[in-house]
Amino acid sequence: MFVISLIPYLTIFVANNPNSLLSESLYGLDFILVDEAQFLEVHHVDELADIVDILGVTVICYGLRTDFQGKLFPGSKRLFEVSDEAVGISRQCSCGNEKIYNMRLEDGKPVFEGEQVLIDGVSATYRAVCRKCYKEAMKGRNINTED
Repeated sequence: MFVISLIPYLTIFVANNPNSLLSESLYGLDFILVDEAQFLEVHHVDELADIVDILGVTVICYGLRTDFQGKLFPGSKRLFEVSDEAVGISRQCSCGNEKIYNMRLEDGKPVFEGEQVLIDGVSATYRAVCRKCYKEAMKGRNINTED
């Protein structure tokens, strides 16, 4: 199931066929907002670009750029490749630098290996940090893991 929030009607549209967004009835919409866009498949991003180009519907995607290892999510990577515009939200790390990494914490300790996406079976939390603090944590140095 693929969920898209539609504006200006503030209704929720659930795509029953996540393999093809263009097959859904999207004509007449003004905007499509996609949250958690990092989880999009590459073909979904390409279809969203087609929705912009063919139907003239504005598509706005929100999501993470990179995973807990600092690697681009496939959906995020494709969004950067085909987007007309990319705007980041600046957030300040506890050390003062800009937060650009998402550190995975298990039992309050940074973890740097594992599956890109955890859904079941592992209790993990995430904390946004700057590159410097991320590298310090990789070296085993203590950093502030509280926001």
